[in-house]
Amino acid sequence: METDKSRVLYDQLDQLTDLKVQIELQSGEKLCGVFTGFYHGTRHFVERWDFHEVDPLQPTPSVLSLAQSEGITLKHEDLYSVFLFENQTHIYL
Repeated sequence: METDKSRVLYDQLDQLTDLKVQIELQSGEKLCGVFTGFYHGTRHFVERWDFHEVDPLQPTPSVLSLAQSEGITLKHEDLYSVFLFENQTHIYL
């Protein structure tokens, strides 16, 4: 059985105190921000992620403060990789 990388990412994020990440999309676009939510699915543990962009040079805002601003919803399959700043882990999806 193939490993569900959405579950791997979810478990890694669950262990962090600083949730700031850099994501690379399949298109090659890179974004810095915070995952603020997710949607379970049938193909993957997480089908879609809520994501808010943040300034990489500023302290990470709280998830609650970000939830009041507009973010984007990303399909898990559109993610190529995620870099976790706190523990310097790079997860290829």
